[in-house]
Amino acid sequence: MAPIDEALAALRISDDPNITRIAKEYGVNRTTLSRRYRNKTQLLVNYINNVSIRGLAPTPAMHWNAFYNILSAMIKQYSIQKHNFYNMDEKGFMIGVLGKQWRYFSKASWESGRLKHVIQDGSREWITLVATICADGTALPLALIYEAVSGDLQDTWFQDYKPLVDECSFASSPTGWTNNQLGIEWLTNVFEPQTKAKS
Repeated sequence: MAPIDEALAALRISDDPNITRIAKEYGVNRTTLSRRYRNKTQLLVNYINNVSIRGLAPTPAMHWNAFYNILSAMIKQYSIQKHNFYNMDEKGFMIGVLGKQWRYFSKASWESGRLKHVIQDGSREWITLVATICADGTALPLALIYEAVSGDLQDTWFQDYKPLVDECSFASSPTGWTNNQLGIEWLTNVFEPQTKAKS
């Protein structure tokens, strides 16, 4: 019997299964053992076999349905409440570039090339907005990430910010986008303190 099978057998007969302890005891990867114990691998294999037997190639809709069926089962199994569901997303904006613009000028002006240079001002500065909402209707404070190679924040970025009215956090990165370091800082300094009372 393979060590992973021995570890699974030990978990199944245990009154109080401790995945970490048993993974160390049998010398197997803890994550793999946890997934196999919770049958996540088998659920996927069963789904693929079922689709294959019917001669169907899995479509995106089938993938989504399978995902949400498993998600719904986990929500029910662990009694997860909606105040513990969050969605975080980021949106990057290139400063100086608008998605849609309306300009009125004559055809002759356009063809002469005099107006083509005004459509974009040459700025390629990025700013990223990070927004987080909860399924219960609440939202976490916004976060703005500015582009700054030095990593410093500039006073001019906060001229219109009113800390008593608006709650927001600010950071910078060389690209103006998120990165691993900013992600960890956001989790520890924004997400964790703001959501701790709900958990």
